[in-house]
Amino acid sequence: MERLLWARLSVFRSDATVDDVEQVCLGGPFTGSVLESALAGLRRKSLVTLYGDRLRMLDTVREYGHMWLRELGEARATADRHARHFHDLVVAAEDAWWGPGQAAAYERLAACFGDLRAALEHLLAAAMTGGSASSGRAAAGAVCADAAVPYGPTKETPEEELSSATGFRGWRGWIRRR
Repeated sequence: MERLLWARLSVFRSDATVDDVEQVCLGGPFTGSVLESALAGLRRKSLVTLYGDRLRMLDTVREYGHMWLRELGEARATADRHARHFHDLVVAAEDAWWGPGQAAAYERLAACFGDLRAALEHLLAAAMTGGSASSGRAAAGAVCADAAVPYGPTKETPEEELSSATGFRGWRGWIRRR
């Protein structure tokens, strides 16, 4: 069980909270108590450390775990759950942004920036390759690209788009026109 959890944890790119781990890694053989036990075992073996309220993993340990995740055939499903969780986190932060929770929302997003980037990359890859993430959120990557770059497509070919400042959104616009 610990090896499977370690492999699933490799999808995180930032230090993760225990809540993040539960949202992404629960399912299949993992129930709450099994996950807690496996996480304690990983901490005993120093594969994961607790730093404040966040779990931390060395990059080399993460890379090796990700190799296991691919070997187990769970890489895409885990990345889909990861992307869904962080998409939901961004939506919640957006709801809190214009109220008294803005500072907390900013701190939360800043703390998991690596995971937000990984989730966006996963969703964009699914949207641009025509694949559909099993999370059903592949279109969210395109929406995030719209928000990231407020300019529409200006070039006629993908090569011209890549060289322009309109990057992601331009690519998406070119694909939709075809």
